Amino acid sequence: MRLMSALTALGLVVALALGVALGWLLHASRSGDRAARAEAKLAALEANESQLRQSLSVVNEDAARRQSGAVGEQVSRLVGPLHEAVGALSRQVENVERSRIHAYAGLTEQVEGMHRASQLLSTQTQQLVTALRAPQVRGRWGEIQLERVVELADGAAL
Repeated sequence: MRLMSALTALGLVVALALGVALGWLLHASRSGDRAARAEAKLAALEANESQLRQSLSVVNEDAARRQSGAVGEQVSRLVGPLHEAVGALSRQVENVERSRIHAYAGLTEQVEGMHRASQLLSTQTQQLVTALRAPQVRGRWGEIQLERVVELADGAAL
């Protein structure tokens, strides 16, 4: 902003100087000697104006570079913490995913163990059913059950 107002003021000064120079040249043109000096001064003013414009151009470019660098630094300061937060979140997601995989592997192992135990129980139950259908096994099983009942009754009577 200061640069723009300085450029505007400088432009006004240059325009004023050119106006004064032109007025003076008109006045000096009446006299040959004055006209030659006025032309020399006008040429000098034009050279100064050109040099001034070049200087202002360089100053504008320098200011733009500095401002661009400052904006880049501000963006870096704003984006830096966000980048770190995203990295931390990514690491946390990876840890949760590893934990989930480990937990599912444990559950799968437990389910497989329960399935094996269920199959073994089913096989043994089938064997027991088959054995109890045989008359001699049923008789022996019944005798064992009666012995237990009598033992329990004797123990309760004491």
